[in-house]
Amino acid sequence: YKDKDYWFANSTAIDQGRMRFDIQGPDLFTALFSGKKTPTSPSPRVTWTLLFDQSTSQLDFILPSGKNAYELTGTDFAQIKSFLAPMVPKMQEALNDTQKMKKKDRAEFLKMKQTLAQYLDYPPVPDASGVSINGHICDKYVFRVQKKKIMDYWCLPSSAIPMDPQDFQTSKALMSLFVDMAGDFITALGFDPEKIKNHPYLNTFPVCYISYDEKGKPKECYRLLGVKSQSFPPETFNVPAAYVKIDLLDFLKSLGKTKANGQTTPQAGQAAPSNPPGGLN
Repeated sequence: YKDKDYWFANSTAIDQGRMRFDIQGPDLFTALFSGKKTPTSPSPRVTWTLLFDQSTSQLDFILPSGKNAYELTGTDFAQIKSFLAPMVPKMQEALNDTQKMKKKDRAEFLKMKQTLAQYLDYPPVPDASGVSINGHICDKYVFRVQKKKIMDYWCLPSSAIPMDPQDFQTSKALMSLFVDMAGDFITALGFDPEKIKNHPYLNTFPVCYISYDEKGKPKECYRLLGVKSQSFPPETFNVPAAYVKIDLLDFLKSLGKTKANGQTTPQAGQAAPSNPPGGLN
């Protein structure tokens, strides 16, 4: 929170149902693959990019290394949901009989479920309105778990969102896509997917939030730096022509086959050995 080497800078461009989300920050993936829990300080700053097309529900992930773009199509999302569906009854049965869990696992599961339940039990109205922060007049929500404050959240109400309504719906559609894919699991856990979609995070415009650890100390902070209206060239929302587009589902399947055959797992940014379908954009 206080170490600027670990700060992230995010920028989002939205236009006519297409969105580009760039994240610039420390190279956490390299640290993860190297077995380190956190990057060394000072760490190199890199950029990850996510492209989203609302009309086709297609996602493209562009990693900071290599020349590959990993793609998830609307058909892929449907396949993932279909693949997960048979697991739901067994999962629900296991969750309903927590006595069969190990004592430690049961305690952690019940705590996680209680935390999620209270987090989703958000106040129907803000705790305060007309609060000035970062030059914006905001509503303020306070989220608590077991009476402990876990987050202060300042946002613009829906009537004051500084975005074209269609663009705002595009930003919401991405989260809804993942909620729909995991809807059966969410329901099995005892939560309502529709309530998640209507969470203040998705229906207001965030200006600032501060999350707190168990001791009440600030843990994470987000601040809106600016919003502006502008035109974007078409290439803003396209995978660069020099990149190879790889179906992410096929890539993950190939990793499974690679491990089963005892071969070396390809590193991030390298094509899978099975050479899944793809090509230059």
